[in-house]
Amino acid sequence: MGELALADALDFCLLLPEADAERWPRASARWLGRLIIESPAITLNEVMLAVAAMQGLQGPDRRRIRPHPL
Repeated sequence: MGELALADALDFCLLLPEADAERWPRASARWLGRLIIESPAITLNEVMLAVAAMQGLQGPDRRRIRPHPL
């Protein structure tokens, strides 16, 4: 199948909190890493916004997702 495009990988991450909450922390971290690597002009503020958006998936209407221990 090959590697997913960045946008498709984001769609996958958006489905995970409900489908497989255990995999979500690692998948979202991997997506954020890809965003940084594949977007050479990205600024620190844009990275911080992307992180905040991912954290927003843990909002009050979703089951609380616990961070994966390193």
